[in-house]
Amino acid sequence: MFKKMAVSVFAFVMLGLTSGDVQTAEKHYKIGALLPLTGNASFIGEYVKNGIELATEEINAGGGISGTKIEMLYEDTKNDPKEGVSIVNKLTSIEKVPIIISAMTGVTNAIIPMADRNNTVVFATTVSASGITEQSQNVFRLFITADIDASTMAKFAADSLKLKKIAIIHVNDDFGLSFAKVFTSTFQGKDRKVIFTEGYDKGTSDYRTLILKLKIASPDAVYLLGYDNNLGIIPKQMRELDITMPILSIGTIAQPNVLLQAGNALNVTYFTTTEFSADNPMNEASKKFIENYRKKYGKAPNYFSAFAYDSVKLIANAIKIKGYSPEGIRSGLLGIKDFKGTTGSITIKSNRDADFKMIVKKIEDGKVTDAK
Repeated sequence: MFKKMAVSVFAFVMLGLTSGDVQTAEKHYKIGALLPLTGNASFIGEYVKNGIELATEEINAGGGISGTKIEMLYEDTKNDPKEGVSIVNKLTSIEKVPIIISAMTGVTNAIIPMADRNNTVVFATTVSASGITEQSQNVFRLFITADIDASTMAKFAADSLKLKKIAIIHVNDDFGLSFAKVFTSTFQGKDRKVIFTEGYDKGTSDYRTLILKLKIASPDAVYLLGYDNNLGIIPKQMRELDITMPILSIGTIAQPNVLLQAGNALNVTYFTTTEFSADNPMNEASKKFIENYRKKYGKAPNYFSAFAYDSVKLIANAIKIKGYSPEGIRSGLLGIKDFKGTTGSITIKSNRDADFKMIVKKIEDGKVTDAK
């Protein structure tokens, strides 16, 4: 009798624990986050993770989404598409997440078919390549695009700098190829031409052979595309080989670790960036974000962090309005109009992209200034 009662009590306790565990699990909205936390793009991954963490903590501190907290599942892709595919298989089959935040173009391209197969929404950030959202109704993007970014630099090179001959050196992946293609089609005209284009592997550390080819081509300037390590090394090796032409590039080239690595080699470098500025907040949401970011991480945020932060806020808004399901999240995101984010007023268009105005700035004598 006593044994039966003990077994019954034990079973009841275990049932209660199991039930409690399930209830606890149900009280968290799980969201996957595929980031390059190690490897050649880890600098970007760190800033993106910081932005995601800050937004998640703020939402949870405020009671979560209608009383339910967010649980962010971080995974390191190492900026390797194969790693991304493996992780998505785990997140969709085991964790059953309805939405994944994805960083980096190559990884995002690779995981879209996997996400589609499991009806999972992919919310892309730090992904600029053209045509990402065209691949699936499950893909959304809150980030600058190659169509806007590369064309902004091409128009600046032609109209403001009056350049006639441009060379392009790009990382040989979806991101680099996409930017090179848009820049070329926008820049080339009656008296303007891209005279040299060549790619390199993102893991390369010695670019001298490629740089010597650039020197022989003798362009007016070079449009340089890559990740932080690439952008820190290539300009330095260019200057070592007495190549003094101006450099045109993307916002990554002006990040602190790149400026430190390249030093004076980045003198007379033009780059595209968003209107987000840690030194000059564009609105109250931006000001609050910058203050909280500095307090938490002891440094200023950049636009990678800002877009990641806004991405979480948009996803939370979509879940609150339409529910925690792929269908609900899709519907909620498509309904977002004039959302007041740190990066400005955000509207998700019918093609599931959000556009942002790009501007050009200049690096000279180690300082970033407005380009003229």
